[in-house]
Amino acid sequence: MKLVSFKMFFLFFIFTLFCFTENDSLTVKNEKNLDYIRVAYKEKNWVLFNKIRLQHLNSISSKNLSNTNALIFDFSAAYFRKVNKLDSAFYYYQKSFKIYNNKKDSLKAGRMLLNMAIIQKNVFNFKESETNSLRALDYLKNQKKDREKSSIYNNLGIIYYGLQDYKNAIKYHNKALIIRKKIKNDKLIISSLNNIANVYKEKKEYDRAIILYKKALGFKDVLKTKLKTKATLLDNYAHTLFLKKENTNLPKLFLKALQIRDSLNDIPGKIVSNMHLGVYYTSLGENKLALQFLNKAKKLAKSINYVKDEIEVMELLLPIYPKKQALKEAKLIIFKKDSIQKQERNIKESISRVKFESSEKEKENLELKAEKATQKLLTQRANTRNWLLLVGLAVVGLISFVLYRRYKAETKAKTTIANQKEVIENLQKELHHRIKNNLSVINTFIEVAKEEFTGENVADKLTEIQNRVYSINQIHKQLYKNKDVTQLKVKNYINILIKNVTNTYAKKNITFKNNIDNISLNPAISFPIGQIINEFLTNTFKYAFLDDKGTISITFKEEKENYLLKLTDNGKGLPANFNFKETTTFGFRIMQLLTQQINGIFTLESKNGVQLTINIPKK
Repeated sequence: MKLVSFKMFFLFFIFTLFCFTENDSLTVKNEKNLDYIRVAYKEKNWVLFNKIRLQHLNSISSKNLSNTNALIFDFSAAYFRKVNKLDSAFYYYQKSFKIYNNKKDSLKAGRMLLNMAIIQKNVFNFKESETNSLRALDYLKNQKKDREKSSIYNNLGIIYYGLQDYKNAIKYHNKALIIRKKIKNDKLIISSLNNIANVYKEKKEYDRAIILYKKALGFKDVLKTKLKTKATLLDNYAHTLFLKKENTNLPKLFLKALQIRDSLNDIPGKIVSNMHLGVYYTSLGENKLALQFLNKAKKLAKSINYVKDEIEVMELLLPIYPKKQALKEAKLIIFKKDSIQKQERNIKESISRVKFESSEKEKENLELKAEKATQKLLTQRANTRNWLLLVGLAVVGLISFVLYRRYKAETKAKTTIANQKEVIENLQKELHHRIKNNLSVINTFIEVAKEEFTGENVADKLTEIQNRVYSINQIHKQLYKNKDVTQLKVKNYINILIKNVTNTYAKKNITFKNNIDNISLNPAISFPIGQIINEFLTNTFKYAFLDDKGTISITFKEEKENYLLKLTDNGKGLPANFNFKETTTFGFRIMQLLTQQINGIFTLESKNGVQLTINIPKK
């Protein structure tokens, strides 16, 4: 008996030793794979990199949550990011995140979330990028990792810039800048200054932008070795001077930036420089030089398949081309825009599918674990309880099963509805995008017509038509960018219309006093309101102020049962015998017809200027 026991013990010892040896051997093999992958990545030996990477991934279990696997997933993501396969990069960052999250490694989990957020931002999925950026910030809140935090704030700044939320864009870029000054990284400080300046440039606050570009260019020692950054700053600075119509140092600064980019063979940079020089010479009427630079930009964009830049150059060439060629190019622009939109949508959907499938898998695993735990508990109780308790448990189990099946059915139905809703929203967004593109082309046709017909009256009428098209276009543009495609932010929309009309007539002494509620409306109401405001502002700018000096007030308030729109100016007012109900003036007729369309009440008075009041019922 003792001999048998000793043999059993010996066999158990040998088996245990074998298991540990096998596990140690597997660990060593995984570590070697990681070393090979790390070296191959550093040396850019992609054939060897992918060979070892795929061998490793095919040999490991999906349940293996080792740090080695997390790092290999991270390297895989970085590789796919380099070759611009962003959906695959997102997939591997997410796998790496799950391992770090499972191990409670908040620093590395936060880094993976940041990488995921940057990819989502790069495919213009701003809302989900914002969510993952804030999650990453939460993971790193107890970590003293200033560089990572500054990167998150920087990413949030770029997101809000893309969403045209310039206030938050500046806020988060400034947060990144404060941290980067603490860690004394001049290169990152320059980047933040450039980003903040870009926001001010977009806001048309050119003086602020110029101060920041000059400040960034003041880091001369750093820029001696960072020539690419220097060229970017010079070009941005020059472009801002051009927009401000300060041409003293132009085109010298543009050419200096281009010279640096030529020496580095920075093709994306050369595209931008050639575009800006083309626009500059177009503004001077030197079309031959403009064509030279714009065609160069177009050729470079084609060479590296930068379709968006190619489209932008093509749009800049339209006013220079003869009418027939402009029409032909405009059609090609629509085709290219549709193609690139489909590509972007496919990438977005692919990334969303990765997220959805991953969450479904996690849910399934949790359900399996819960089911196994329940089964084990039932078995233990069955062995210790009497038949009566067993019957009771069986009844409870049956009820639980019925409820579980019902829950699964409801969950499946909700998922189906959610997916259908997402498809409908995507179709609506695509519709708004296509309309926006077509309106942009119509605007181009009008611009071409303005070049062809030189009469002042004709040009004025065409400009008015352009402004009407612009007010419609802005609705579709905002709805395309919104998460909710059925609602439009009125305050932002009205401010954009004001800027457009102000820029059209370039009267510097007109001030605005606005009182606009920050509410959202559906397009059926927003469209007529935008057109009415556009017509009122156009008439006021053209006829109200004799010395180009005055004040316009715009009020839009939400009341209990109505919306109130009030437009006033302190100009010369209407003629004494003016009757708006009988007038044949085009602008007033449009405003009255649009008011009728939304069942509004139209009131017009002329006392110390013009006062237009429209009450719009909510229902």
